Amino acid sequence: HNGLEVSQANFSLFTSWQMCDACGLPPHVIPIVRDGDGRPQTKKLLTCSGCKSAAYHDATCQRSHWTSGHKKECKELKSALRPLNDLLTWYAKYEEARSSFSDNCTDCKRVTTWWDQHDFDGMDASKFKNYNQLWKQSVQNWKKQEYLIAMEGFQRSLQPFSSAWETYITSTRAESKVIARKYIEDDKYSKFIEQSFILARRLLFCSYCELDGGQVDIARDRMVQCISILITIFEPSLVKHESTIELMDDAWMELMLSMEEIPQHRAIARHVAKLAILTHSCRWTDPMQRPGYMARCPLKSIPHTATEKHPQWCTTLEQNWESIVKEYKKLASHNLQSFSDVGSGERGSGHDDHKVVTGTSWKEYVLFGTGAKNSDADAPLTKGLLRKHVPDAVSLAEQGGGEV
Repeated sequence: HNGLEVSQANFSLFTSWQMCDACGLPPHVIPIVRDGDGRPQTKKLLTCSGCKSAAYHDATCQRSHWTSGHKKECKELKSALRPLNDLLTWYAKYEEARSSFSDNCTDCKRVTTWWDQHDFDGMDASKFKNYNQLWKQSVQNWKKQEYLIAMEGFQRSLQPFSSAWETYITSTRAESKVIARKYIEDDKYSKFIEQSFILARRLLFCSYCELDGGQVDIARDRMVQCISILITIFEPSLVKHESTIELMDDAWMELMLSMEEIPQHRAIARHVAKLAILTHSCRWTDPMQRPGYMARCPLKSIPHTATEKHPQWCTTLEQNWESIVKEYKKLASHNLQSFSDVGSGERGSGHDDHKVVTGTSWKEYVLFGTGAKNSDADAPLTKGLLRKHVPDAVSLAEQGGGEV
């Protein structure tokens, strides 16, 4: 079999909550009982059976939290958790189908797939060619900056795969085996991998656009579909192995951020982080690292992108750091009181930025975007470097898409 090996028993949601949502206290210590290092053991918190994202010492705490507002929150959290539950459902069926193959094919690969069905069987299938052509036409519309038309085409081209995913998730175990099990001849296997990888990339790209357009639920569905494909086609011996890992990192990271950026959904980021760790993604070592500002234990920060993979503009800015700091100090010495509080002001994004810094009274100076000066005279060297080396970021900020 191909595919990423993950223990089905461990491929589950996060449960090691460190604080009771009702009273705000950590787990109770169990009298007398100690672990191997002589430290007192604690009683694991109970988890809400509905949303899986709230924890309590006991039924008393649970009732208190329910009446004080969780009754409403639980429904929303449960809805936001659905894509992850779908992914868990898929994985259980995927593992079961993988283990049920017969061994009567000696010159073929055994794959378990939800998307390579209903005539999506290879590049020669007429239906797949039609959807593929629609995607390519939409790419041309995108290049013409006809973004809304392009997005409509992207979504239409992916609709059959969304339907196939829904069919698979809602199927019985017996039905899913019939749908999923597939034998592919060795000489056609690389083509199947390439086609599947292209589909995963398209799903992730479309989800980026949908998140920007506020279509969060659809975007999350596409991200878990993308992840399921990448888990399936993961194979270290293939040329695309590194690309598969990078794409999976991006999908998990974007899914996690989609949870963090909505205050009511932030606890679900812990579930995303745990599942990402189980697939060896994103370099996280503990689900408590996400969201970063919710961490309640000392954890070493690990960069998502290795230094050697940083784009050239990062290196350019680092090489000019002394001049950039000099301009900053000049601004701060004359004008620090006029700096804005982090995340404040009439801006289109970044309202929660203050939560990712430690302490209080942090200030920020906007170079480009809402609140910036109309000229480059305040920081000519820094602004000049940014305009030259990251013009897209500057343009985006000046058009209201964030701040630099």
